[in-house]
Amino acid sequence: MASSLPPFLHPFTSNMFSQLLSLGNMIDEEGMDMARTDILEGLHWMNEVSLWNKDRNVAFTMQWIEFERAFKLLEDLRANYQALEREKQGLSWRRMILLLKNGRLLRELDHYSQHHEELLRMIAELKNVTSKKSAHHVALATK
Repeated sequence: MASSLPPFLHPFTSNMFSQLLSLGNMIDEEGMDMARTDILEGLHWMNEVSLWNKDRNVAFTMQWIEFERAFKLLEDLRANYQALEREKQGLSWRRMILLLKNGRLLRELDHYSQHHEELLRMIAELKNVTSKKSAHHVALATK
């Protein structure tokens, strides 16, 4: 029969016949036990893979929760940083305004101190003049 088939089907037919023969041999009790053992071992490994996948899913879920917490913390830190930057900018403007006001006040103080020195000289001259006049009046009064 195999010789009447095209050459590319020869391996297929020989494999099919060998599989049919092995199935016929498995009908006996020993073959059934082997098949049962293979099925149970396959189920065991499927269970192992299932448990491994479950453990991996639990681990992944925990990692995801930690990632979400870290992401939320990072968002909060970013918001705080931006608020601090805005406050820093505001303080920088206030500082500049205060420096300008301080410079103006220092110029005014310098101007007033010059006037103060001039006023002190004038007061000293007035005292000098009044003391000379009073000395002159005292001298006239005693004559």
